[in-house]
Amino acid sequence: MPFEHVAKFMRQLSHDLRNNLGSFDLQTAFIAELVTDPEASVELKKLRSMIAGTAKTLQAVSGSFWVQTPNLIALPARMFIEDFRERLQKQQPDAPVTEWVVELGDETISIDFEMVFRAFAELFRNAFHFHESKEPLNARATREEGTFSLELREIRPLVDTPPGTWGQAPFISTRRAGYGLGLFHARQILSAHEGHVDFSHDAAAGTVTTRVRLPLSAVTADE
Repeated sequence: MPFEHVAKFMRQLSHDLRNNLGSFDLQTAFIAELVTDPEASVELKKLRSMIAGTAKTLQAVSGSFWVQTPNLIALPARMFIEDFRERLQKQQPDAPVTEWVVELGDETISIDFEMVFRAFAELFRNAFHFHESKEPLNARATREEGTFSLELREIRPLVDTPPGTWGQAPFISTRRAGYGLGLFHARQILSAHEGHVDFSHDAAAGTVTTRVRLPLSAVTADE
């Protein structure tokens, strides 16, 4: 079955389920107005939070099934990295430490910021999950062979599957309770920006390296 058919079905299913969850939330809010018992009110608040969390999960999964056309803007690559690091820290405050080396000047990239942020964040979350050491991860952002380059290295002595296949197909995951859509969606986003990502494993060093490449823009950020 073509993936596009599955994607269309999942988007419609997610839409319908989120509409139902919205109705449940409204009904719960109405009941909360009638309840006078403090303990019951607390439990209803918890229920509304659970409903909202489920709806958010459905929206995130549904969003992984398609990639919109990027709305490109020219940004200094260094600025993007600075903003990315700040936002990722807020989203993942308990994540392993990452030591950064940023070797960028005035290079410019044309990207849809939110889309590329999601792709990069997924790559980092994946690395955080599998990192097998208290040592920091290492990230390096630089210009390489006429492209913007980001390399992320994590400690990971063993891998279950060939790194070259990671994210090539949907629904394949070695992460417990994973859907197998994160790396697949990140690849799609980067491809929509004429970029790519690859993964490699150095058995001797016990490390996995994630390498992202995005084309540099001929347009400056000021134009």
